[in-house]
Parts: sequence; structure tokens; C-alpha cells
Amino acid sequence: RDETARFVAVEQLSFSFGDKLSFQNWLPSSANPTIRRIPRNTLKRTIHKLVATQKKELIKEFASLDNKVSLCSDIWIDHWQSCSYMGIICHWIDNAWNIQKRLLAYRCFNDPHTAQNISHLMFIILEEYGLTSKFSTTEDEDTFDILRWWAQKKQVYPILSLMAKEILACPVSTVAVEQAFSMGGNTLDERRSTIRPENLEAQYLLNDWSRAASRTQDQDETNDDEDTEGISGTTTGGGGTSECD
Repeated sequence: RDETARFVAVEQLSFSFGDKLSFQNWLPSSANPTIRRIPRNTLKRTIHKLVATQKKELIKEFASLDNKVSLCSDIWIDHWQSCSYMGIICHWIDNAWNIQKRLLAYRCFNDPHTAQNISHLMFIILEEYGLTSKFSTTEDEDTFDILRWWAQKKQVYPILSLMAKEILACPVSTVAVEQAFSMGGNTLDERRSTIRPENLEAQYLLNDWSRAASRTQDQDETNDDEDTEGISGTTTGGGGTSECD
């Protein structure tokens, strides 16, 4: 059941996937004879359970770090739900000197997009992960001037100061968050426009964290074997029912 939940999250499938007759027929014959059906609500609860478990592991890892982390954030508006979502990506180097990246939140955000409201929601999310003291340059941000610090240290660290000059000149990138928003565009359509924000966030967190475990977060998953030759403008009709997740 846990692996089915991970599969649904990674492949961005509907929560009703476990109820599909073809899947129910496949399970006992090819996977596990004791499993017959995974109802939609059971699948959602399993995804939330897996997210809660892995979130505790992340909190434990963040607490063990002796270094800061970096955050990247952006806001995306979904026209199907007329709802805004804030995505937050955390980057850090772990204690084994491996660079890590995790999606921390894909949170519904319908308040006015003022600096105060944005910073308030970000602070709430950072508190959830115990990161309020580990976010880079947040401490004394009104008085600490990092460029001035490097200027004063250029005689002590001549090479590092030159590197800092180049690195600090780079603009902040939101590529990682935009990848998360692309998932939103793939999932939220006319058939799944009523999915609840908390279920959407849980699905995307499990998607990202499952890919992180196999180091495949940035891999392009386009199917090169798909035969698209000869397909030209085929459309399907229907009533356009909406699935409520």
C-alpha cells in the first residue's frame, strides 16, 4: 500500500487509481495476491502518513546540521481553482558533504500577496521544520552587510573574496520551484480541479521526497519510446466530469 501511494504521487496519478478495475485485476495476479482494492480515501491517508513520517526525518536531519540552509520560493496561480500556491525549496549540504534539495511546502495561499503575508506564511512553514535559526542571512539582516564583510576580509581571504564577488552577483533562481509548479499544471486540470490543497501538497511532497531518495529529482521523464507517429488532432468528447480529491 505504501509503495502504491508513492507510485501515485511520483506519477501524479488520481487518488482514485486504486479503485480502477484494471488495477484491481492486476494486483492479485502480478503483485500481491492478498491485496484486492485500495480505496481513494485509504490512498490519501497513506500518502499523508508517509509525508508525516518523512517530514519527521527531515526535521531530525535539519536539527543535526551545523550549517545554514538556503531557501528558494515562488507563488503560482492556478486558473482552474482560482487559487494561489506558495512553493518553497530548501537547499543544503548534509553532514556527509552531499548537496541536498527538498520541496518543503506547496501551500495554498489566497491572502493578498503582500510582503507581510508572504513572510508570515514562510515563517510558519520554517517553524514546522525547525528551520527558523538555520535559514541563511536571516539573522540580523537589517544590520549585516555581506558585501561589506567580504570587502573587509579580502586581505585575509584573497581567493575566497574573489569567488564571493562572483557568486553574490548571481541573481536568485527559482528554477527548482518552477519545476514544482509545472507538476501543478500537469495535475490540476478540468478533471481534478476540486482536489483539496492539503491533498495536493501531500502528493507533491511525497513525489519530491521519493525522487530525492533515488537522486532523480532533476531527471527528465519524457518517454522516448512513446509512438506518436500518425497521431494528428485526435480529440475525445464527453461531459467533462470533475474528480473530487
